[in-house]
Amino acid sequence: MKVDTWTRAAAGLAFVLSPFAVWAVLAHPIMAEPFLPKCLFHETTGLYCPGCGGTRAVLCLTEGRILDAFHNNALWPLAAALVAYLWLSAGLFAWRGTRFRLSALNGRVAVAIVAAVIVFGFLRNLPFYPFTLLAPLEPSIGGKMQP
Repeated sequence: MKVDTWTRAAAGLAFVLSPFAVWAVLAHPIMAEPFLPKCLFHETTGLYCPGCGGTRAVLCLTEGRILDAFHNNALWPLAAALVAYLWLSAGLFAWRGTRFRLSALNGRVAVAIVAAVIVFGFLRNLPFYPFTLLAPLEPSIGGKMQP
């Protein structure tokens, strides 16, 4: 199915300008680790939810610290890679003038993603090695993260 010219131009412009937005975030980080929000679930139960460490993982990704991002929350770098792939795919489809469809994300894939998130949330709370590696790093006073 063909896309009209204005939609194609807008998608192309957004695709071309997106690296500049990424550069702005990388060059001028807006968050500092001591000011990151605390997880209400972790504060209440002492357990790590599947999202615990996600904000710190995103911050690590913006600073290029990929291993620290994986150590804070292994799901976020994978999700960021998936979003980047989808963004590039959508940009290429827009450049070609065709519609981008998410036909690969059917019900089975959605159930598998939800199941993976639940299993990850369970495994990161097991108190023995190697599952303790899935727990997020704790920020210290000086801003450096520690296991």
